[in-house]
Amino acid sequence: MTYPKPTMRLRELVKGGYHSEKELEEIFFTPGQTMARKLSPSKKNSPIVYDTEKLAKHMEKQCRLSNAH
Repeated sequence: MTYPKPTMRLRELVKGGYHSEKELEEIFFTPGQTMARKLSPSKKNSPIVYDTEKLAKHMEKQCRLSNAH
């Protein structure tokens, strides 16, 4: 999957129909992940942004794993 920008906010990805909010939040809260971060970590309501290249690789891997079963 290709995305229009190198980094995108959670809301942009949901609004664009790329992924569900639940799916993206699960990725963000996964310990050790490197594709999502808060724009300003010190601010509670800071938006979550995703590295779309890493996100695409992760989603491809997830798709392959789900198809293997």
